[in-house]
Amino acid sequence: MNIKNMLFILCVILAQTLAACGAEAPADPAAIAQNFYKAVNEGDIDAAMALVADDIKCRGSCYITGIESLRAYIQGGINANGKTEISALKVEGDTVTYNWMAYSKEGFLEARGVETLQIKDGKIILMESQAFQ
Repeated sequence: MNIKNMLFILCVILAQTLAACGAEAPADPAAIAQNFYKAVNEGDIDAAMALVADDIKCRGSCYITGIESLRAYIQGGINANGKTEISALKVEGDTVTYNWMAYSKEGFLEARGVETLQIKDGKIILMESQAFQ
């Protein structure tokens, strides 16, 4: 075996090793949305915020910029013991759109609407929510 063939084989092995160690599959926007609301519904603010970018923007039903502002906003919902259900998820590229329904701790429907999340590098960078009457 000549040196060129050996170098080629080593490069292929190195590329495969690096890909196996560091390459992640692109984050699924639907899974991120589901995991975010699962964490919120379980009262796990840290797990929810782990899915949010530091410079998140929330628009529509809220006008918030930054993870700490969103943390305070979401914590208020957690403290009220409400639950949010999401359904009819539709993914287009790096965005996911879904219907949401918010319930009181007693189980009464309080609000419903449509929300879109934009995802970048596995984190929510934009949350746009519209509530219906």
